[in-house]
Amino acid sequence: MSKKVLTPLLIAGAIAVNVIPGVGQAISASVFLGTSASAATAVAIGSGFVTAVTSLGVTAALGVAGGALGPKSPKATLSQLDRLSASINPSASRKFVFGRGPFGSDIRYVEPSGTDQEYVDYIIACAAHRVDSIDELWIDDLLAWTPGTGPQGKYAGYLTVTPVLEGNALNTVPINGGLKWGSTRRLTGCAYIHVRIKRTGNSKKAESPFVSGLSSRLTIVGNGAPVYDPRFDSTVPGGSGSQRANDQSTWAFTASGLGQGRNLALQTLTYQLGWRINGKLSVGPGTPPQRINLASYITAANLCDEDILRADGSTEKRYTGAGVFGEDMEPAAVLDAQCTACNGAIRDAGGKLELIVRHNDLADVAVDLTDDDILGPGTWEPVEDLEQTYNVVRGRYVDPSANSLYQLVDYPEVRIAANDGVDRVLPLDLPLIDGVARAQRIAKQVLQRRQYRGKFSAEFGARAWNAKVGDIVRVTLSAAGWVNKPFRVEAQLISITGSCPMVLREESNEIYRWEQDDRAGVEAAPPTRYDPTNAPYIRALYDGSVEYADGTTIEALKPAEPGATFGMAPDEAAELAQLQADTAAALIAIAEAEERIDEIEGTISVPIDELEARILAAEGDISTLETGIATANSGISSLWTAVSNVEGDLASITTRVGAAETSIETQQLAIDTLDTDVAQITTDLSTANANISLNATAITTLQGAQSTLESTVSAQGASITTLQSTTGTLSGQVATLTTTVTASSANLAPNGGFEDGLAGYSGAGFALNPAGQPAHVYSSVDSYMHGPLFDVTPGETYTPSADLYFIADTGIYYVGLTWRDASGAILPSVGYSATAQAIRGTSFPTTLDQRSRVTVIAPPGAVKAAIYVADTGVTGLAYKAVRRIKVELGSTMSAYSGEASITQSFETLTTLTMNYASLSSTVSVQGVTVSSHSTAISTLNGDVNTLFGRYGVEIGVGGYWTGFVLNNNGSRGDAIFNVDYFGIGKSGVFTELPFQVVGSNVRIKNVQIQNAAIDTLKLAGNAVTVPLVISSGGSHVGDGTYQEIVSGGITLDQAGVVFISTVVTQVYVATGVAFELRIRVNGSVVGSVGGGAVQVAVPCVAALSLGAGTHSISLEWFAPPSITMASDITYVQGAKR
Repeated sequence: MSKKVLTPLLIAGAIAVNVIPGVGQAISASVFLGTSASAATAVAIGSGFVTAVTSLGVTAALGVAGGALGPKSPKATLSQLDRLSASINPSASRKFVFGRGPFGSDIRYVEPSGTDQEYVDYIIACAAHRVDSIDELWIDDLLAWTPGTGPQGKYAGYLTVTPVLEGNALNTVPINGGLKWGSTRRLTGCAYIHVRIKRTGNSKKAESPFVSGLSSRLTIVGNGAPVYDPRFDSTVPGGSGSQRANDQSTWAFTASGLGQGRNLALQTLTYQLGWRINGKLSVGPGTPPQRINLASYITAANLCDEDILRADGSTEKRYTGAGVFGEDMEPAAVLDAQCTACNGAIRDAGGKLELIVRHNDLADVAVDLTDDDILGPGTWEPVEDLEQTYNVVRGRYVDPSANSLYQLVDYPEVRIAANDGVDRVLPLDLPLIDGVARAQRIAKQVLQRRQYRGKFSAEFGARAWNAKVGDIVRVTLSAAGWVNKPFRVEAQLISITGSCPMVLREESNEIYRWEQDDRAGVEAAPPTRYDPTNAPYIRALYDGSVEYADGTTIEALKPAEPGATFGMAPDEAAELAQLQADTAAALIAIAEAEERIDEIEGTISVPIDELEARILAAEGDISTLETGIATANSGISSLWTAVSNVEGDLASITTRVGAAETSIETQQLAIDTLDTDVAQITTDLSTANANISLNATAITTLQGAQSTLESTVSAQGASITTLQSTTGTLSGQVATLTTTVTASSANLAPNGGFEDGLAGYSGAGFALNPAGQPAHVYSSVDSYMHGPLFDVTPGETYTPSADLYFIADTGIYYVGLTWRDASGAILPSVGYSATAQAIRGTSFPTTLDQRSRVTVIAPPGAVKAAIYVADTGVTGLAYKAVRRIKVELGSTMSAYSGEASITQSFETLTTLTMNYASLSSTVSVQGVTVSSHSTAISTLNGDVNTLFGRYGVEIGVGGYWTGFVLNNNGSRGDAIFNVDYFGIGKSGVFTELPFQVVGSNVRIKNVQIQNAAIDTLKLAGNAVTVPLVISSGGSHVGDGTYQEIVSGGITLDQAGVVFISTVVTQVYVATGVAFELRIRVNGSVVGSVGGGAVQVAVPCVAALSLGAGTHSISLEWFAPPSITMASDITYVQGAKR
């Protein structure tokens, strides 16, 4: 009887072998003995799978970001590095900016101006799309500007910055009147900043920080592009909201309290969709939304937003970042950098692109595969080549602190012990990561994944199609001793037979220990050992599966008793004995090898344990040191904030002390005058009491004389009646002229009516009207005009107005003020006030209410101002002109008046005064004058020698009397004026007298006091009031609800009037939408402004009477998402007198 005899293999240390599913199939094997350097080399088992790969190709596989073994090491892009320095590069690529961090800084335009190029203007492009905010400008390593505070430190007075979040026709920045860079230079759809520097000092002893020009190291910080979030899209399964992938006006940087703009998964999706300007692709590859599995990004975004526990006990979002990408970069390189930063991969599943963020999803098994599912030989590669066996990961991340200012710095390296004692370093730069803990967490996952490098390739049955690339499968393979061993599908192939060839990558829970915190250390994976007892040859011997041709098994060949052979031939018995001896020798060799392996592992385990303990201790020290550094940095920041606050308080106190000193001097003068008056009144009362009885006697005597005088007065009655009629007529004329003079308040704008031609005016594109027409200035397109300077006071309210004539197809024609410093230079950042716009299509107004006017408040630092008239975006111009420019103190606009008309009115009053003098002379001639009456009385009663000497004039109109009287009793003289207004001034000057008494108030201009002695100065409670100035200090995006922008409170110790004025700046993404700005006091709306017209600078004022106590004041703003409030400032002033 014949039989099948298999020679067993002597296996001692084989690393990579063929594995054969099942038993009884064809067997093919290659065996490596020893532990040579080729231990990491796999042996291909069977040729079927390799042939399938070469003939059919891979149809689905893990894409960018390094496949299953984790991310590659992306290089820091040129755009990412160049964003920290400004340069003039005509070939600079357009930038796509994500997250919060530095923008691009490409200088697109430079224009010097002034004497010896004193000023230089720059246009610096930040991004080729709309951005959420521009919040900081750093020059070298100093914070130079923010929207809330303006220029800071040494740059104050020398730097002006104007941010533009998205260029359009309404927010163009004209440079030096717009002759070169004007309304046609818009950088449409792009974000940029306008920077203006002053290269000369503001005084002889000061030196400008820009004496050598603008530094090339600029860092422009803000929130980058709005991103599309499918979680807020109701058209995507699992989403809810109004965002749409094909409508970027619905995208947002922040929505529902989530900072989507920093979410790396959403940045990846937004980059793939791209950004369009006027329908044309600006940046990004522009992948159609239907080519992307948007639902997969919901899962990825949620994973990135999960809170992760840090070693110090705090939490942070799992994956956030920021970066700048130029259009010159390959899209694959951009996606690789983004996927590396979120530990993700792009895969093509079912014809659509998906993003998977690696996380512990081992429990989510797509299919379990067994021996029965494996159709042919497969290849198991447990390790890689020795040079790919990394044990150290090191690299750099972006440090956003003020010390590094977004430079790439090293994160602490992550390492484990090398198997052969030789370190092999995997470089892993993370240029999109801005947190050291996040960088370490990614590095740990990469290194831990490298410890599980096993790859299994085989051809599987149709059940394997239940899994797709990136899914988890479990494999039970008896030949390898695997029971539900987890793998991730790395690649799938299409086979014409319907089978599913796949490449599987080994998985383990250990890889994901850092997805929830960053405390654990990396540990080496358990070694992959070859168990020879699982070899098909040995298993065949033990399970009786090797049979003779007639079906007799080897078990049947064993003797039932010593010497029994069951009929075997002698040569068969000898061969069986040899087989048994070889088997015994193989088992002995296996036992000896296992003992040697255990001995080696025991020897290595002690130093490995010690090394791990040292690593853990070092990590604890590093964590403690990082916590200490963070605490110290926080303390330093707090100290700087405190120093800044003290400096601000000191400046405020100095201002208030100066104002108080002025008030003290004024009050002391009033007190001295009152003390003198009290003493005089006391003396007068004493004298009057002594003379009352004497006067009574004199009056009785005079009554007799009165009868005689009455006849004389009666004879002159007719003459007096006539004079009274004339006087009444003149009084009416005086009243009319007075009304004419007082109906219009003083005009602060010199030459507002162009009486002196264009004296004091500067600008471009305007000219005085032709001769013979009313005085006005007409101008061409893109014109502007600055008026003569006049003095202003910070915090005071001013109302500029003008008659504007504007006939054109499109555009804006407006008037406002420019705020200046003592040298006349325009103030940085707040140099231009809110403006009043002309009504397009109208000629000069004919009534007061048709004049263009705006009420503004002089900002801090403003000591001078000038009228400013300009236009923007004008087309189809027919005629454009301005006349009757006026600036008034306060919030009320009155009729236009110039100095010439006021002077003429006072000259008329002077003429009437002379007429009064003439009438007085006529009265003296025609009748008994007051002086004559006094003489007659003295003659009639010479005995009344104690009677006062008295002289006076009284005038009555309609029963209302006014006049003066002089008294003298020989020892004292009085002068008493009974008038509503009393003034003293220089002859011929009537516009503003230096000494005035108006009602019960005394007004004195330019008082000089020498040696003022004040015993006790008493000021009414809180009489010196300081205005409340509040600002939110940031930008706000409309959300379709009323947002409270800022709030505050004011305390009145007594009832009074509160005046509130606010100005906000708006940026429009789309027009034709409505907004409303309103002021609330104690919860009630007291002032509002709004509508559907485009308004960039929006003023809103209110005034009301309030009682004593504390009152709440708030500013609310309603707008849709297409409007952004860029800045706001609110002044609150209480008045109690």
